[in-house]
Amino acid sequence: IFHFPSRERFFEEAYRVLRPGGTLAVSDFVPARLFLPLARVATESPRFARFQYFGRCNLRYSVGRYRRMASQTGFIPLVERNITRNILPTYRYLQMLLAQAAAIEGITEKVAIAAGILKLISRLGLLNYYLLAYTKPANA
Repeated sequence: IFHFPSRERFFEEAYRVLRPGGTLAVSDFVPARLFLPLARVATESPRFARFQYFGRCNLRYSVGRYRRMASQTGFIPLVERNITRNILPTYRYLQMLLAQAAAIEGITEKVAIAAGILKLISRLGLLNYYLLAYTKPANA
């Protein structure tokens, strides 16, 4: 969802097509409150656009902002779970894949460095990975 141009539009469309009582589940990178300004600069500044090796990412959504967006859309929150510790091993695997791809496809070392930075800031609790779930009221 961090690649979507508008989470609000996504939530509105999901609410529209989901049957009453249905569940919407998403996962997203959610910056810690203190890291939010830096995350915005790193992902929105044209100066840093060339470092977005994994596509344009929007890291402007805190858990509180998700709550407000869900409420405005009509969803009821079900789950807000920080699963960062569960996804940390994925970074090691990603770095291994990138190292193999570098030898095969000429991918630069900078991409692996970017993955290492993501791993570090996630391990420090600055950029967390959340599982979020919402339900559409049964009477909607």
